[in-house]
Amino acid sequence: MIDPAAIKFCANCGTQSQLSVAFCEKCGTRFSLLNDQAEAEAGLTSAAGQTDLKSYLIARTDQEAPHSELAEINLRLAVLYLRREENAAALPYLEEAVRLDETNALAQAYLGAALAEEYQVDEAQSHLQRALELDSHSAVIHLKMAEFQLGLGLSVAAAEHLEIASKLDMPSRDTALYITNLLRNTRHRNRNIVPRDPKAPNLNFWKAWRNGAKAKPKKSSVLPVQPSGHK
Repeated sequence: MIDPAAIKFCANCGTQSQLSVAFCEKCGTRFSLLNDQAEAEAGLTSAAGQTDLKSYLIARTDQEAPHSELAEINLRLAVLYLRREENAAALPYLEEAVRLDETNALAQAYLGAALAEEYQVDEAQSHLQRALELDSHSAVIHLKMAEFQLGLGLSVAAAEHLEIASKLDMPSRDTALYITNLLRNTRHRNRNIVPRDPKAPNLNFWKAWRNGAKAKPKKSSVLPVQPSGHK
């Protein structure tokens, strides 16, 4: 029989996991950095949802918990909203997470991704770059940067981050499969990109091309073969 004190449940999908596991094996949700006693007191050892997390956030805020802990709770709440594609609802929690702990790399990355969805490109890039500076060994952060670059049409740069992500530890099998498929599709897209000539264009050639004329062939330095009997 499994000891109930030795297990916890994912707040996103309710999957049962051991306390030593950092990520949910089913959906890839990152478990909080809170200690086991704090999670038990918050009721997070059951299939808790947003209501429980919000109540716990309020309680821990009133108890003046460490900023790093509050940032982690805000991040978890934001991820729950993002999984339901409620980007606008997730933004305040992500902004609060970064305000509380600027060194939380995942919070920086998710905030950057959320801002990109709101077309705040410059701010999004700033937070994503900061996330990479804080943790360049996170597959999730490289993935978020790649998704951002793909949205801008920068598929070559995105492929580089996906290549790195594919060689790092994955939070879940689903994440690994998603990165693998996205990398494959991005490589295929890059093979179809025609390299641009860095030299200045030949305006006369383009003028002729636009008018439907053929480029004038160059004179050959090889003399044509004379037919037999020709004088």
